[in-house]
Amino acid sequence: MTVIDRGGNTIVLLVRSMLAVLCGYAVLVLLATLVQEFWLGGVSYRLSNMTTLALAGVFTPLSAVVAGFVTASIARRQLFAHVLPICLAIAVETTFLYRTGRVDGPLWFEILAAVSLIAGVLLGVWIWRRLASGPK
Repeated sequence: MTVIDRGGNTIVLLVRSMLAVLCGYAVLVLLATLVQEFWLGGVSYRLSNMTTLALAGVFTPLSAVVAGFVTASIARRQLFAHVLPICLAIAVETTFLYRTGRVDGPLWFEILAAVSLIAGVLLGVWIWRRLASGPK
């Protein structure tokens, strides 16, 4: 996270960095909740049908793509440093939910779900970087 700017706008960069991480994670949580809880009526490995699991498997990672894009568009520089806290939060949250029994999938399923979110965040950053660099 950039704290030093040649123009002396240290506070602006620090606020932008914090905002990028917080907004990116908030977008991920909001969109994933909208997809899984409101649109699909709750997703459960054991109770949901295959169609629901497939839709969740497509649209929840797309939520992460949007979150990565939002993070990158706010941060604009040192993008990996800004998405790393989000990726770590995904890993910590997944571990917590699995260890406390708040999810009902087997370990491989929960790991795959977390990896798909992390990959989605990174894809969102990559898309933003490609769009921000303009046509070649």
